[in-house]
Amino acid sequence: MTGRREHKKQLVRQSLFDTAIALFEAEGYDAVSVDRIVAEAGVAKGTF
Repeated sequence: MTGRREHKKQLVRQSLFDTAIALFEAEGYDAVSVDRIVAEAGVAKGTF
């Protein structure tokens, strides 16, 4: 069970990272908020 949980955690982390990088590249660092990153990644803000 722990293996699955860790795997899911890593997938979410990677999704957040990939989403943030894509938004930064498209719009610039100053134009991107945490709210936007989590919305685009489809995760809860508390997960960030």
